[in-house]
This record gives sequence, C-alpha cells and structure tokens, in this order.
Amino acid sequence: APVDPIKVFGALEQRILPRVFTQAITTVTKPNLDGYIYDKCKRLSGYTQAQIGVPQRFILDCSLPYHSAVSRLKSIVFSLTPTKIMQAISYAANEIHKRMMEECADSVELCKR
Repeated sequence: APVDPIKVFGALEQRILPRVFTQAITTVTKPNLDGYIYDKCKRLSGYTQAQIGVPQRFILDCSLPYHSAVSRLKSIVFSLTPTKIMQAISYAANEIHKRMMEECADSVELCKR
C-alpha cells in the first residue's frame, strides 16, 4: 500500500519536534522572549513603509498594504504544528512577492532586482 505523506509528517512532528522544541527552549537565554518580541513588534508597528527603507516603487498607498500576507501571518496563531507555521510564512512571502510584481508590472525588470 502507498505511504500517506501526511501521516508520515504527522508522525515525525509528534515524535521528533517535541524533543527539538524542548532542546530549543532550554537554549533560549532571554527569560521573557515572548514579551520581548511583542514589545519589539509594538514599537515597530508605528513605522511607515518609507521609514523602514522600503523603496518608493514598492510602497503601496492603500490603508492596509499586503492585507492577504497579513492575514496569512495571523493564521499562525491557529497553527498547531511547526510545518503549518512555516507554510503560513511561506504563503505570506509569496503573497508579498505576487503583490509587488502586480504593482510594478510596467517595470518588471526593475522589480526583479
């Protein structure tokens, strides 16, 4: 019978990743890493695209640029496995790339650099 890759990935995540997670947590030196990351994100959330160095040709004028990528990243909260988290990040990056390419369709060569 053929092997179901979903079952294989599930079994690997159940057996290996808890051990990896435990090892990773013990190596983290910051006592409140979640709080640190939250505070850092909160401080950075007020910056505009121009202030963080996004080239003018990629800056979008809409009120919520890259909304599909943002919603993908928000889905991480509900992701139960590291594979699903990485998948959400990958999808978000793809959404950003796709939107950038749409925005500069007239100058595709400039955007590919």
